[in-house]
Amino acid sequence: MNFFYQEYPLSEHTLALKHNKKAYAYSCIIDFFMFLGLQDVREFHAIEQYFTYAHYKKNTVLSSKDVISKKFFFIAEGATRTYKTEGEEEHTLLLSTEGTINTHIESLLNGTVPDVTLVTTEDSSILELTYEDFEKMQLENSHMALAISRGMAMYLKFQQSFSSIMKEDAKTKFDYLQVHMPQISNRFPLKFQASYLGIKPETLSRIRNEIRFK
Repeated sequence: MNFFYQEYPLSEHTLALKHNKKAYAYSCIIDFFMFLGLQDVREFHAIEQYFTYAHYKKNTVLSSKDVISKKFFFIAEGATRTYKTEGEEEHTLLLSTEGTINTHIESLLNGTVPDVTLVTTEDSSILELTYEDFEKMQLENSHMALAISRGMAMYLKFQQSFSSIMKEDAKTKFDYLQVHMPQISNRFPLKFQASYLGIKPETLSRIRNEIRFK
């Protein structure tokens, strides 16, 4: 699950904390939930009782295939990749940057064993939320629950749009990536982008070169 590919505004307070990764991460998630509709910053007095801060190096596995998922991961800084392995091939399912929440939702909710792996592709500052604390947070704070529902609605809307684009030709897919997910094209290797779009790296490289030399 990835809530949505849409930049959300960071407050001046958050930007001023850039030197302190932990404080910056917590301030980022406050801005994130404010973007989803929360109006009162007092809702966040106890946010640290729900989310746990962690900093991970590039290529750290956050959630592994064949291991039941236990947490949500909010990316404050950095990037992640979700992929599935079939034979010797890896198929990229999600590419995520700041302001997204990742997990294998079916595994988390139903206790099923996932067939995908979530890994950092950059050094990343991440806030983790266990499913137990997720439920507790929603029960104790109805406004937070409503904001999460809004986020899920935005995610579903994005998924519908992206699924429709995935049926189109390679050039249309590339154009969609450039317009709606520019951070993906700027932050991930070409082979990951191509796998995410369901096209060959050579095809993506050709399209990029044709546009560059027009």
